[in-house]
Amino acid sequence: MRATRLIHAAVAIALASLSACKSLPQIQGLKGDSTLAIAPTGELPPPERNSWPALQDDVLNQRAQGYGLASMPELQKYLNDLLIRIKAKASVADWPGEVHILATTALEAYSTDAGNIYVSPSWVSGAQSEDELVALLGHEFGHIYLHYHRLGETIQGSDQVATLAAFGVALAKHTAQNTGWTPVDTLMASYLMTRELSAAAWSRGQESDADAFGLNISLKLGYSYEYGMKVFLERLASWEEQNADRQTTLRQKMLEAVKEEARKAARASQQQTGNGNQATFTIPTEDLNAGIAGLFHELQQSTGDLWNNVTSRHPDILKRLDTVAQAADALPPNIASRTPTEKPLQQVLRNKRTAALIKNYGYAAEALLDVSAPNALVLAQKATNGITGRHALPIVALNNALEARGKAREAAAALSANLSSPNDAAWFVYVKRSDQLLQSGNVVGANTVFQQGFAQYQNASAVWPQSIKLTGRIQGWEQAKKLADICAKRFTSVAAQCRDAAASPAEIAQRERLNKERSEAIVKKWFKQS
Repeated sequence: MRATRLIHAAVAIALASLSACKSLPQIQGLKGDSTLAIAPTGELPPPERNSWPALQDDVLNQRAQGYGLASMPELQKYLNDLLIRIKAKASVADWPGEVHILATTALEAYSTDAGNIYVSPSWVSGAQSEDELVALLGHEFGHIYLHYHRLGETIQGSDQVATLAAFGVALAKHTAQNTGWTPVDTLMASYLMTRELSAAAWSRGQESDADAFGLNISLKLGYSYEYGMKVFLERLASWEEQNADRQTTLRQKMLEAVKEEARKAARASQQQTGNGNQATFTIPTEDLNAGIAGLFHELQQSTGDLWNNVTSRHPDILKRLDTVAQAADALPPNIASRTPTEKPLQQVLRNKRTAALIKNYGYAAEALLDVSAPNALVLAQKATNGITGRHALPIVALNNALEARGKAREAAAALSANLSSPNDAAWFVYVKRSDQLLQSGNVVGANTVFQQGFAQYQNASAVWPQSIKLTGRIQGWEQAKKLADICAKRFTSVAAQCRDAAASPAEIAQRERLNKERSEAIVKKWFKQS
């Protein structure tokens, strides 16, 4: 109970700090509250000047994440034609950026500060009309039009200030050698919570404002609210509900794994003592360790639940839907009763190549759900048949299904098929193949594959932490630290991740030992004062 009170107290302090935060960007005229900041048929706020990051680097960075991007030319052209119309209606036809297809079957869509929009094929294959897709693209372009990427820049700047402040306190206290909860911990915990709460409050407004922009622009283009923005938000709500159920299952599995690891650690520790008289205490000690580990895991998860409720960057979809519906109720009948635009979408989905691509990606997604299932290998083989024979997502499905059946050589050949196609080669596959070779003792081969991948993706900040970790394993940790220094200079947004990736196993073990001592000190304090 005391732990819960501490969490609530910390959140209360952070919420109080929120009112004092003045550093977040402001967009004139936008509210993001229970009413739409932009009227459904009103004027848009005037576009502001912007400096755009390099488009190619942005695309490369997205290709470096997950399974990369999917080559679906006809589908991409169709979506880009819609985006061109959205830009023209918003009077920013000359703005850069295109729509790209994500190599995933999850329901994903997002935009970047370079002006690009990334959409999973599931949004298109599941849509009933073009109205829904225009609402989706309008929403994502709303983030770009309203320059909401400024939030990331603000947080990055405040991160640097907080890091310097923490360093100053740590330097002043460096002789204390205290393994308990120090003033630095208090400072950083307070900072992180305040930053997240402040950013989240601003981000909740983002989503509502982007909804308002999407509804406005889609109506001006002649599309329906009922078959457009309404269906878009309903499908998003359904997806999030399904995903929440999946996360609950994964969370329980993680708790069981955490407890089992704690039992193993307690067992190993007692075996190292060599004292047979302690054998009778083994089981209680294991259970105690598992219980404490479970407590910390659940405490962390509960904190996360509380955190997410307070800091949710996507406000409840149903609330967003209600807000949009209230605004749509005031629409004139000739706008509210529009029929959906279905024919152009149906034509795209009937395209032979697009239909084959979507079908094979569906096979891959089904195989990846359980690669050990009896039909997983057959599904993966179907996924890599024909046009998708070198695409990353189907290839990974085939590799995983083969590995699950002990067919290492065939699995490696599957990955090589993806890497042999420069347009399809995914960073994830480079890393996975390098790791396979490293595990088999082929250090030279692992380094060759890694260097090929790094040469292709080195301008993508997302690959640097993994690259540094692989460099440490292949070339040594001193070389990894040199690469981390280069990363910190080139990509400040991932500098901390790069430094962490350069830590050797010995350094990680030392860090974990100190963290364990600190955790034990905190647990003792809680039990003593409860």
